[in-house]
Amino acid sequence: MTVPESGDIVIYPYLWLREAAAGETEGRKSRPSCVAVSLEKSDHHVLFLLPITTQAPTKGTHAIEIPQLEKQRIGLDIGVRSWVVVDEYNLDIAENSYYLEPQEPIGRVSRQFLVAISRAFYSALQDEPGREVDRTGYDDRGS
Repeated sequence: MTVPESGDIVIYPYLWLREAAAGETEGRKSRPSCVAVSLEKSDHHVLFLLPITTQAPTKGTHAIEIPQLEKQRIGLDIGVRSWVVVDEYNLDIAENSYYLEPQEPIGRVSRQFLVAISRAFYSALQDEPGREVDRTGYDDRGS
């Protein structure tokens, strides 16, 4: 399996925070998700995955609209508005994931757009910490 890198767009059964809070353990559908961060540990890679949605952000949701050029680059429909949600994320381990399919990423965002996503993600986490859905299967975050 190719380990996704920061900036890769993968198809992932993203589990929304509201679904996890209601006791759900599986994402309802697979969706494009942005690997915001891929951290290499000694024997595995920790992934921070952000969902991509076509639903306009509601009040209180932090998201970045994906520009047309970026949608073309990653193979999304350019006729439909899309956003990367940055105020929640799924945490997973690439090598041990029950959810990450062994496939190549569908695309990759530019370095410039990844920087914008990373800044917004960091800012949202500072404003509202604890917005992760841990899907690693580890109690200690796999460290």
